[in-house]
Amino acid sequence: FAKAGEAAQKGIAFDPAQEWIKTNLASSYLFTGQWDKAKAIYLELKDKTYNEKKFRDIFLEDLNALEKAGITHPDTAKVRELLKEP
Repeated sequence: FAKAGEAAQKGIAFDPAQEWIKTNLASSYLFTGQWDKAKAIYLELKDKTYNEKKFRDIFLEDLNALEKAGITHPDTAKVRELLKEP
């Protein structure tokens, strides 16, 4: 996840308009124990739309895919709570 975070940061630096890259950065922060940084991205993007889909749903799909692959983190419950529909 650290390498994924580095790649995401490079991508964002190259083209900051590509907000979807931040989904990878949020996962990187989450799985490397940087909850505050991950939370900031989740809150920033959760209600925005990308390709007619809410980032909230994209984040949750990513978490589901990781968990299905056996990759978990204790803070995923906090993410799910944070991303609940208002």
